[in-house]
Amino acid sequence: MRSKEWVHGLALVAAIALLVLPYIFPVCPVEGKPMRCFFTYRAEFLFAWLAILGALLLLQARQPEVKKIVGVFLVAIAAAVFILPFSWSAGICMHADSACHVTTGWIRGASILLAGSGLFTIW
Repeated sequence: MRSKEWVHGLALVAAIALLVLPYIFPVCPVEGKPMRCFFTYRAEFLFAWLAILGALLLLQARQPEVKKIVGVFLVAIAAAVFILPFSWSAGICMHADSACHVTTGWIRGASILLAGSGLFTIW
């Protein structure tokens, strides 16, 4: 089972990345009325904390059943984070040159890593 520990560490790194990426690559500034991207990344912030909690639980759990359940939980969080920026979900700015699109690319990459580590744990 020790051979899977690096995957659990990757889940923690991806979850922490989800938390800090909007601060490294900031979303559009709020001027008066908040834009859609502001609310999208507020929701993403909460999902990032849940992912960190799940990744920490994954590192501490010893039973394979618990690890599989947490893996499913991480895949579900990663799917939610990946879906949030789509226009039919919470959405982001429609301007193609806005800072939100850079942040979204990095967030989607981190969510793919999180989902991959969750799937590897399930498998």
